Order: sequence, then structure tokens, then C-alpha cells
Amino acid sequence: MDEDIKTKADLYRRIRPAMYVKIKEIKKNNHINVSYDELFSYLEDYVWRRRNNLTLYDIVIDILNLEVNELFAYLEVRRKNDKKNQKQEQQ
Repeated sequence: MDEDIKTKADLYRRIRPAMYVKIKEIKKNNHINVSYDELFSYLEDYVWRRRNNLTLYDIVIDILNLEVNELFAYLEVRRKNDKKNQKQEQQ
């Protein structure tokens, strides 16, 4: 990864323009709202989980070429789990 990217926050800031483009594309084509945090979590948890030594180029290509259906499936499971956890915390 680039030398000026030392933390997760640095990475998030550097790739935000690419995430903006992808989120805009998703909203235009699929009429669903996806937040920057949700997209970043998907990339971290699903796309990059088992990959090492990614370059900024690799990361941006992953964002722009991600499979929207896989993102939707990930978000659906995550949102269901979040609701389930909230329900358990209330009990």
C-alpha cells in the first residue's frame, strides 16, 4: 500500500472518491442507498479479508468492479444481524 496510507482512516480518505463513484452508480442503477461505511465494511470483510499487500490501484479497481449483487447479499445479512443483536440487547 502507499507509504502515505498508515491507518484505516487514511485509507478511507484516499479511496472515498472511488467509493463516491460506485455509490452513485449503485443508486442510479439499483435505487438503493448504500453508505460509505457500509461499502467500506463490505470491502474490508469480504473483498480484502484474505488479501495482503494491496496497492492503491488494486483497491480502487476492487471498488469500481465490485459485484453489486454480492454487496447487496452482504448488506442484507449484516442488517438482519444488526436487527437481531439490537433485539437481544433490548431484552
